[in-house]
Amino acid sequence: MRNEGQRWCGVELIFYTLLALFIVGSIYYLFYYSPVNYTLLISEDNIAEYLTAVCFGLVGIILLTLSFKRGPKVRKVSWGLMGLIALLIAAEELS
Repeated sequence: MRNEGQRWCGVELIFYTLLALFIVGSIYYLFYYSPVNYTLLISEDNIAEYLTAVCFGLVGIILLTLSFKRGPKVRKVSWGLMGLIALLIAAEELS
């Protein structure tokens, strides 16, 4: 029998798969059926670009915070490097 944690992983996998399909479907819809809105959404200095920068910045801060917690040194170093890379990407998006 599967325990509660294994069942939750299956539900989580289904949720994230459906979320990814929804996002891809939305982009497909905008590209083919509403090209004006698609162009406005992906244009320079628009909300999508700023949200991308904010999300990368938050991920960078979270990963850097996790890198200072207790745990294996390899995990701490890798989280720290990923956090720095995410912050650099956020800075590049804003510039």
